[in-house]
Amino acid sequence: MPNFTLNSPFLSILIPTRNRAKYLYFAIQSALNIKSSNIEIIVSENYSQDDSLQVCKSFSDSRLQIVQPPNPLPMHENWEFLLNLSKGNWVIFIGDDDAVMPHCVDHLLWLDTNSPQAEAVVSPRAYYFWDGCQEEYGDTAVSFSFGDAHFWCDSKQKLHSALEGDIDYISLPQIYSGGFQRRSLINRVRASQGGVYFKSVTPDAYSALMACLHTYRYLQTEIPMTWVGSSPHKAINSNKAETKDREADFFGMQTTLTIHSTLGDLRAGIFLLYLYEAYISAFPLTSPELLSMEKVKSIFDASVRQLREQGRENAVVKLSQDLGFDVPLRDEEKVYWVAIKFYSRLASITLRIRSRFLRTLSFFNMRKPSQKLQVTYSSNSHQEHPNILSCDDLLAETYSRYVRDRK
Repeated sequence: MPNFTLNSPFLSILIPTRNRAKYLYFAIQSALNIKSSNIEIIVSENYSQDDSLQVCKSFSDSRLQIVQPPNPLPMHENWEFLLNLSKGNWVIFIGDDDAVMPHCVDHLLWLDTNSPQAEAVVSPRAYYFWDGCQEEYGDTAVSFSFGDAHFWCDSKQKLHSALEGDIDYISLPQIYSGGFQRRSLINRVRASQGGVYFKSVTPDAYSALMACLHTYRYLQTEIPMTWVGSSPHKAINSNKAETKDREADFFGMQTTLTIHSTLGDLRAGIFLLYLYEAYISAFPLTSPELLSMEKVKSIFDASVRQLREQGRENAVVKLSQDLGFDVPLRDEEKVYWVAIKFYSRLASITLRIRSRFLRTLSFFNMRKPSQKLQVTYSSNSHQEHPNILSCDDLLAETYSRYVRDRK
């Protein structure tokens, strides 16, 4: 664990990478585009078989550190390796097909100054779709929303909503993809786990779980601070030199952890299953009582709905076999969905009314939320697909206007 001092960098930007040379350049360059000198950028090049190491060595900046672990590591161990090297007061991981935005440090510093008690911050996910994703995502290249509010969220309430399947864990304050965690929180998590932070093969889900378990509230901003990149993977592109192999990254490398199969095959790729795998991995910090027969059946039902929305009936059958449940009949599911949509709509209206009421109560210390700006940019065969760094121009004028209004 690094020695934490007042002279530590304000922010550590950590980039674990393996076989992603085509995208890695942009992830590193996005961090170097931040004007602040009070950051550190650490890239762990995990023994790639492409030109990733050469890409890393092409940069020269005192804020950038390129490292390699002693041997190839599975994802969660590579993240732990990077976290051990970091010294920043705040920490974020970004994927090697992601990017940080130029105003990232300025806005985090403003939040830190105005809410010094915050230990976890989450910003909205701004999506960038790399060229080659059109088969899965259509012509959309960029999609993000921008607002001028920030507000506190109840950590335990949000975690409960995620465990119930009402929201995905990606909206919780991960240490990844727009989520930032303060060093004091990281140290507290480690102290509760014998000096280790990541104890799950799904480190992003585990970090979301830890943030909610170890805080009573976290800060949410409506200003995006990172680009969440979606790049082609094996399911939609057979060119292994340009795609990521999610199965290999998550499950294919040797690990000292047990991949819990209690909830079936994690290769199904359902957020709810990932969160519960993290939940099981966190025992005894979490309660095994949550995994009752009734609860596992509700997890199964929610997972089936998501898989069928994706048209993955084979995965539904496999999950049913893994968990020992009958495959739900489609006609019964349609009736179920009518009721679910009605009550979800009713719950959504209730939550919006409650949210507005709570924001009114906290008017004395919070900015009044404004209408969000929704931005979507598409590219087709007649347009040049923008790279992830050029998309910062879409944000620059909006963020500058926000800063002027804030003053």
